[in-house]
Amino acid sequence: MNLAAWKKKIFELFRKFTDSLRNLWAKMLRLAKEGGIKDIVSRIRGSGVTKQRALQFGLGGFIVLVLILLVTALAVNFKKPNINTVTASAAALSIPSEELFIPAEPDFLPEFLLQREPRSYWSLEDIEPYWKAPSDQDLWREEIKSTVDKLMDGVP
Repeated sequence: MNLAAWKKKIFELFRKFTDSLRNLWAKMLRLAKEGGIKDIVSRIRGSGVTKQRALQFGLGGFIVLVLILLVTALAVNFKKPNINTVTASAAALSIPSEELFIPAEPDFLPEFLLQREPRSYWSLEDIEPYWKAPSDQDLWREEIKSTVDKLMDGVP
């Protein structure tokens, strides 16, 4: 896209718009100075609204209202054709969905429970894999240091 050309077109349209507004304003001021607006207003006031004209306006408004209600009622009651129904000839020519789309992958995750039943009593054999007695402080420091080093080595 040539942005400079678009900018030039926009400025040209804006200039034409402002010129037409200036011309309209000049015509209105000229009419006001010559008394032309007073003539237009007096003609509108002088014509008056007769019973016949009021009846025509009322009947026209009623017809427009009825048309709006009719179009609205038809739009609400209009039934859209069912897109899911396919004719027999089209179904015979169409490609089955199994060939068009990749089938869903099977679930490879084994089933497991996110929680287990709480034990009321833990034996020493149950606790042993999870607990080391803190009798030797240096052993714990060395274990923590080696674990942290392994973690940090694994971080890229």
